[in-house]
Amino acid sequence: MLDLLAVPERGETAITMLSMARRFPVPFPPEPLAFPVIEATRWSPDRADHAEEKRNLWLRSLDAFGLGFDS
Repeated sequence: MLDLLAVPERGETAITMLSMARRFPVPFPPEPLAFPVIEATRWSPDRADHAEEKRNLWLRSLDAFGLGFDS
């Protein structure tokens, strides 16, 4: 937008002529991808609490990467 204000008589600059400036970005919704991961992470410790502290595959994987909740 500021490029168009800088050169009003021409309307095009080197930046506005780029293809990435002329087309809309591809929308990437992170929420549909994050929701199942977050819910699995919330569900797994609750299940482990009720199953005599047996940790499922998800919690063991998180522990292996150093992201676990084994404090």
